[in-house]
Order: sequence, then structure tokens, then C-alpha cells
Amino acid sequence: TSVPTCPGVPWVPWPCPRGYPHVSPRVSPCPADRVGSRRCGRCLITFPDASWAARHAKREHPGDFARAALRGALFVCFVCSRPFGSSPALLRHQRGHA
Repeated sequence: TSVPTCPGVPWVPWPCPRGYPHVSPRVSPCPADRVGSRRCGRCLITFPDASWAARHAKREHPGDFARAALRGALFVCFVCSRPFGSSPALLRHQRGHA
């Protein structure tokens, strides 16, 4: 079967201890916007599609995955409606209302 890849970069199966069908961990000559959704920023492993990359990130790098999922989110105090950039900052603030 044909796996979508960047032009000029063939898909090469790479042995993985967990059985993920990803390509060899090398820097791809593809533009960053095309690789970003399929490449692990920490391991530099490129996956055949974004769903494999997301599953890898969630299993192998849960902290990074959570930060990326919450990037740009606002955490709002339900008492005074003040917004915060992170959940820990909101929790520290809410302790002051008690």
C-alpha cells in the first residue's frame, strides 16, 4: 500500500519496540508545516499520519501532549472571572478566595 509522504522521501519501515509503523528517525527535507503534524518533536520520529503521531505523543510524552493540547487555553476563576494561562496558576489564585 502507498503511505502518503513528502515528495522525494520514500516511506521506509523502521523496527519499533512497540510496533508503530513509522519511518526511520531522520530529519526529513520536508517543509516544517507538512512535517509538524506527523513528527514527534522530542524523538524526531516521523509517522505515516497525524493519528499515529498523536497516539505516540500521548503514550510516550504525556506531559508534552497535555501542554500542547492546552496551549492558548484560558483558565477562568469562577468567583471573580479573572483569566489565567495555566491550571496551577488558577488553583493558587482560587486558594485566596477560600
